[in-house]
Amino acid sequence: MMLYLFAGLLCAALAYMLYSRQLVQSAFALFFVLIAQAALYVWASAPFLAAAQVLVYVGGVLVLMIFGGMLTALPALPDEAPATGRLLQLPAALLALGVLGILLTHFPGPETPVPHDLMAQNAQQLGYALVTDYVLPFELLSVLLLAALLGAAYLSRR
Repeated sequence: MMLYLFAGLLCAALAYMLYSRQLVQSAFALFFVLIAQAALYVWASAPFLAAAQVLVYVGGVLVLMIFGGMLTALPALPDEAPATGRLLQLPAALLALGVLGILLTHFPGPETPVPHDLMAQNAQQLGYALVTDYVLPFELLSVLLLAALLGAAYLSRR
């Protein structure tokens, strides 16, 4: 039941985010999308992924987007969409419904979630593996992300 509740919240917030004409309203809808996604991670017995989702995306990226949108004071999108955009909406919606139908027919249904003590043990094992066996790839990834941030800052100076 909770799976369908969070999946419905995610889909509704995603639809509102995509069709909203205001940047700040879309950012707040993205907040609900990311929270529902984190709840689905918890339901799927991935608490570390859920915590990372909340800390990184909700705590960092979304706040940055909201402040950026509020500080730039961009006007709302025009009410009239280009003709090509309206022509592509129907095939895109049909394709999305087709993919959803395929996923629903092949999805076995919700199963019983893993007990909480096992979830905590998996998060502990993941944290231990990140600082022992996988410390070199973890640090290389942080350097790569730093390079991407510096590149984005350099490109945005223009």
